Amino acid sequence: MTRNEVLYKVIEIVNEHKSADFPEATENSRLEEDLGMDSLDIVEIAMSIQRRFDVHFDDDEWDKIKFSSVSVKDMVNFTCKKLNIPVIDVQKKEEKPKQQIVVQNPEVEKLKSVDLSKLAGKTVQLNGYKIIVEKIAETQQIKR
Repeated sequence: MTRNEVLYKVIEIVNEHKSADFPEATENSRLEEDLGMDSLDIVEIAMSIQRRFDVHFDDDEWDKIKFSSVSVKDMVNFTCKKLNIPVIDVQKKEEKPKQQIVVQNPEVEKLKSVDLSKLAGKTVQLNGYKIIVEKIAETQQIKR
């Protein structure tokens, strides 16, 4: 059995227990917040998972299930752990805004008279460093 097979079965179990007023479960759905389940619903889901996969959650896992905000992914990971299926948690990295780097270097003086909009998409050599100019607003220039 693979993690994806466990995931599909857990989602099926969760969807059987959720109210029709809420959207279908996904891997990242939180049982309480996203699917409107209460603690009894969550315990019933955990018990259904134990029966379906013939596993037994230990006390620490039950505490997490009952007393924390549990997601479908958490339930899948608990189940995979019991089935000795490797759990690889791949999350989409959040894009962080690129930081502007200010360099205090006499070599930068060479760029002060250059229209930087013409350098967009080019690589500039400066003091032994390659500087890649990705995108600059058309009106932006380094001023003296």
